[in-house]
Amino acid sequence: MSRPPTLLVAINARYSHASLAVRYLAASLERAGLPWRILEFTHHQSAAEIVESIIAARGAAVCFSVYVWNAVRVEEAVEQLRETAPELPVILGGPEVSYETDSQRLCRLADLTICGEADLLLAEVLAQGAGVRAGRAGRVVAAPLPDLGAVALPYHLYSDRDLAERNTYVETTRGCPFRCSYCLSAIQPGVRRFPLPAVLGELDRLLARGARRIKFVDRTFNSDIPRALRILRFLLPRIRPPVQVHLEMVPDRFPRELLELAAEFPPGCLRFEIGIQTWNPAVAANVQRFTRYERVEENLEFILRRTGVEVHADLLAGLPGEDLQMFGEGFDRLLRIGPHEIQVGLLKRLRGAPINRAPREWEMEFEVHPPYALQRNRWLSEQDVQLLVHFGRLWDRMYNRRRLPRTMELFRRRSRRPFQDFAAFTHRVVAKFGRSHSIALDDLAWEAIGWLTETVGVSREEARASVAADYAAGGRRVPRRLRTAAAGGSQIGFPLERGLAGG
Repeated sequence: MSRPPTLLVAINARYSHASLAVRYLAASLERAGLPWRILEFTHHQSAAEIVESIIAARGAAVCFSVYVWNAVRVEEAVEQLRETAPELPVILGGPEVSYETDSQRLCRLADLTICGEADLLLAEVLAQGAGVRAGRAGRVVAAPLPDLGAVALPYHLYSDRDLAERNTYVETTRGCPFRCSYCLSAIQPGVRRFPLPAVLGELDRLLARGARRIKFVDRTFNSDIPRALRILRFLLPRIRPPVQVHLEMVPDRFPRELLELAAEFPPGCLRFEIGIQTWNPAVAANVQRFTRYERVEENLEFILRRTGVEVHADLLAGLPGEDLQMFGEGFDRLLRIGPHEIQVGLLKRLRGAPINRAPREWEMEFEVHPPYALQRNRWLSEQDVQLLVHFGRLWDRMYNRRRLPRTMELFRRRSRRPFQDFAAFTHRVVAKFGRSHSIALDDLAWEAIGWLTETVGVSREEARASVAADYAAGGRRVPRRLRTAAAGGSQIGFPLERGLAGG
């Protein structure tokens, strides 16, 4: 009789994400001759639905990969499993349960929590047979850092459907050379490298099989310039549209050779995620992030003007020392440069990160439940943070997703104070709808016409024409009210002036 499989469960943020972590575990179990099965869900699915699938799979044990975005759903699922299938051993791993395990109810519910990188240790635990048993709840073990040369590579475990429809995650290194205090990489700085010939061979096979969106999860792809150049030269003859490769880059580390090599790629085939986080050196120093800012703008200008690389730039609101006005000045500076996307993120308290030991005078307060987002600090009130959350959500919808690209480019060119002006749009939308999410595009376009007219100084006719052109370019019929829109005022739902006008 065959042995039941170990169930490797990933609860992803969305369908487009294919979990690399559970595929590493599967590759390790496969090498050890142990049966396994991957079950992938999204956090939009209920715990009851997830538990039903787990029980139907009849596994010998179930392993959850736990992150800040799925911790709540994992805990709900484990709690239900304890009630409906108490005989099924539950094993946890992942960054969310690798630190502060004593204070986590989830870890007490599980039979075993593996802290750290479990690529090799999980197979050892399962091979022991008695290494984990239901009813021995709360046991915790720490995994030693594995030799990456001994880790089984998992890329053959992406299905053809994965490669066609989802992001294909690849890594050539683990770790980061920097010590940013809000990041888990600061706990154990340094970069470890997978043997490059093996990774390049896997990349070649993925591309030959039809992978379309390859995302390197290396935290700092260009920290090792010779290695980065070698990988890019390998990719150059192998990728053509619609294939795109996503790389996370350090903003001040682009030697001329790297920039010129990037310019050789077909437009749209490379996508750089560039973490600016803040333009303020004093703020950056507060979180142990040191950037040569004189190089950053020059590098961005070259990439955007002289290559076909898509640029996604990150700003992180809530860093200690940066108030709303300072953040807005940095946002305006970045928007003037003009990356394709600007992510306005909010600082979160990751378990284990050094920022958790922030000085008391910073007055850092975070949510007590995942995702542990900042609530307030000495420089930002709760009202400021609320504005930034709504601002980031609407900016992503209006600018990053390019649903109204001509209209937002009109705004970018005409606004003299972009952050303050888009904050006015944010207030306008929240005041009318009571939220910044789940709003129809027609409603946002309607509000945009009035906002551009009243706040930015665009004529009503030009605003209407821009919106109509966006609808036409997207193959959508322009609703009658947008064709005949008359700008109307909106009451601001919460004060705008604090921090924006120096008050």
